[in-house]
Amino acid sequence: MINRPLLIHDLLFRTPIHVIYWQVEIIRYGDRDTLKPYCTVIIIALFEALSTIEPDIFNYASMKLSASEMKEQIDMARLHCARSSPIMDAINTCTNQYIDENIFDELSGKLIDTIKHSIGLTTKCLIGQYFITLSNLYPKISSKYVGKWMAILVNTMSINSNRTLRKTYTNVLGTIVRIAKRSSIENLLQKISTWYYQTDNDYQYVCALTLNSISQSNHDILLEFGQQILPLIFLAMQENILNTKDDNEQQEEFIWKNLWIEHTGSSITGIQTYIKGIIDNIRLAIEHHSYTMKIKGARAIQMIGETLKMNLNNEYLFILVELLLKGLYGRVYEGKEYFLRSIETICIHCKDSLKTSSDLVQRIYENILKECKKQSLQYRSVAIRVLSLLADHRSTTTPQTAPATNTRRKQPSTTDESSSPDPVTPRRGRRSTKLTTPTEQSSQEQTSTDDRPVRIALSSHLNFDQSHLDTLRKLGFEIMDESCQVDALVVDRIRRTKKFFMCLARGAHILSPTWIETMIKENRYLPYEKYYLQDTNAETRYGFQLRESVRLAKQHPIFENYKIFCTKDTSPPYDDLKDIIEAAGGKFIEKINLNKPGKDLVCIVAQVHKNEYEDLCKKGVPIVSEEFALSGISKQKLDFEAFSLFQNVATTVKPTGSK
Repeated sequence: MINRPLLIHDLLFRTPIHVIYWQVEIIRYGDRDTLKPYCTVIIIALFEALSTIEPDIFNYASMKLSASEMKEQIDMARLHCARSSPIMDAINTCTNQYIDENIFDELSGKLIDTIKHSIGLTTKCLIGQYFITLSNLYPKISSKYVGKWMAILVNTMSINSNRTLRKTYTNVLGTIVRIAKRSSIENLLQKISTWYYQTDNDYQYVCALTLNSISQSNHDILLEFGQQILPLIFLAMQENILNTKDDNEQQEEFIWKNLWIEHTGSSITGIQTYIKGIIDNIRLAIEHHSYTMKIKGARAIQMIGETLKMNLNNEYLFILVELLLKGLYGRVYEGKEYFLRSIETICIHCKDSLKTSSDLVQRIYENILKECKKQSLQYRSVAIRVLSLLADHRSTTTPQTAPATNTRRKQPSTTDESSSPDPVTPRRGRRSTKLTTPTEQSSQEQTSTDDRPVRIALSSHLNFDQSHLDTLRKLGFEIMDESCQVDALVVDRIRRTKKFFMCLARGAHILSPTWIETMIKENRYLPYEKYYLQDTNAETRYGFQLRESVRLAKQHPIFENYKIFCTKDTSPPYDDLKDIIEAAGGKFIEKINLNKPGKDLVCIVAQVHKNEYEDLCKKGVPIVSEEFALSGISKQKLDFEAFSLFQNVATTVKPTGSK
C-alpha cells in the first residue's frame, strides 16, 4: 500500500520532474475510496506545486524585461502552460470524483489561505479560476462560500498590482457573482465605487474590467443594481483630456461607454433615471484632489446640459451650477477651462431656466469676471468668451439688474427707493467722536451706508427665494459666498461645513435665520445682536461656545504664523481643508524640507498616510489629524496632544507662537 503522507507532502515537491508526474498519475488513476479522505490536502498540494515546476526561463524573462506589457505576456504564457499541465488535470480529476458537500467547507478555507500566503503567481491565478469550476459544478453548495471567495479576490487585488492577476480575478468575479447573495454584490459594487476614486489609474482599469465581466456574464445584475453603479459609469465614461493614451486607457474608455449604452439604451433616458446618483458622483469628482477627476466632473455636467437641454429640472440645474462655481475656485491647471465650457453650455441650453434666478446669474457673472483676470492666456480667452455670452444673456433676461459688481457701491438710489421710507442701513467700524452738525452727520451717514453695505453669506440649507434676496439688497446688504470676507453667516444650526468653518475662522457673526426673516417682514434693518445663533446641543457636543469663538477669531486668526502641510485623502477633502486653513490665517504649503522642517510647521495627515510621517514626528513636527484644524477653529484653541497621530512619541513638541 502506498504511503499517503509521503506521497502528498513529500513527493509533490521533489525536484525531479518525472517523480512528480509519476505521483500525479497515481492520483489520477488511484483508488477512489483510498484517496478521497485526502482530497483537500491533495488539491492544495497540487496547486502549490504549480508554481514550483514551471520552467526557469519564465522567472528569468519576467525579471529581466522592463516593459510592463512584455511582463504581462510572459505571465499569460505561464498561466497557459500551467492550465495544460498534468497537475491541472489531476486537480480536475479530484474535483469531479472526490468533492462533495462534506469536504467543501474545509476545501474552501484551505483555498482562501493558500491565496493569502502563497507567493506564486500561477497558484494564485489558477485558484481564482478554480472558483469558477466549483461554482459551475456545484452551484448550490458554492453559493454558501462565494461571498468569502469574492472578498479574498478583492483584497488580493488591493495589495497585488500584477496586471495578469488583476485581469484574471476580474474575470472570476464577473462569473461567480451570479450565485452570490445580494449583500455580497452590494459590497463588491461599493468597493468598485471606492476604488474608482483612488489616485492609481490601475484601480480605475480594474473597475472597468470587473464591471465589463459582470455585464458579459450576468447582464441583468448591473440593471438590478443600476442606482448604485450606473451613475459611476456615467462619470467614468467622460473622455480623458490627455492627448496621448496607452492601450489600457483607450480600452478602459471604450468599456465605460459600452457599459453605459448597453444598460441605458439612450443618454437622455439614462441621465433622467439616474440623475440623483449622477450628481452625487459629480460632486465627489469635483471635490476630489485629482485635477483629472475634477475635469471629468465638469465634462459630465457639460454632457448633461447638451443632452437634456431644457428638460433639465431647475432644482438639479441649480445644484450643477453651484458645483461648477465651486470648481472654478483655486489655481489654473490644464483642463480647468472645461468648467468654463460647461457653464457656457448651461447658459446656451438652459437660459430660460436661469431666468428664474437672477441672483444665480449674477453670481455666475461675478465668478467668470474673476477668472478673466487669471494669467493663463488660453484659460483667460475662454473665460472672456463665456463672459461675453453671459453679458448678452443678462441684458436680455434681467434688464433691471445693476451693471457690474465693481460699480455697485457708486450707484445712486433709484426712484422706487427714494419714494419709500429710507431703511436704516447697518454701518461697520467704530463711531466717530468728532462733533458734527445735523446736516454734516446726515451727509456722513448717507455716504457711509452707500459706500459699504454689510456683506452676508447664507447657508445653502435655507429657503430664501429671489424676492427675499432682492429685499435684502434694497436694505443695503451684499449676498456673498464663503470665498469672500463676510460680516455674518446666516445658518439654521451649527453645521460642520466648509462655509461654516471659513466664516467662523474669519470672525464672522453667526446669526439665526430669524434675523433675515424679521427684516424682510418689516422691510427695515435690525441690529444683529439679538439674533445670534443658539445651538446648545451642538455647542455641548463639540465643546465650545459659539459667541466666544467668534470674539476670539476677530482678535487673532487661529493659524496665524503657522505653516500647514496637508496630505492627500483627507476628510474634508484636500482643497476644502486648504481653503479653511487659509481663512484661519494659516500659510498652506505643498512641500516639506525634511532636513529643516521649521518650528512653525504643522502636518495634517490622513490616517492612511500615518506611517509615512513617523520619522518627521520624531524630529519634533506635530503630526495631527484633520480634526485638529476643525476643532481648533471651533474652540479657537489648538490641542496638539489630543489630535496627535503618534500619542506615544515623546518627541512631539508644540510649535512656537501657538495659542
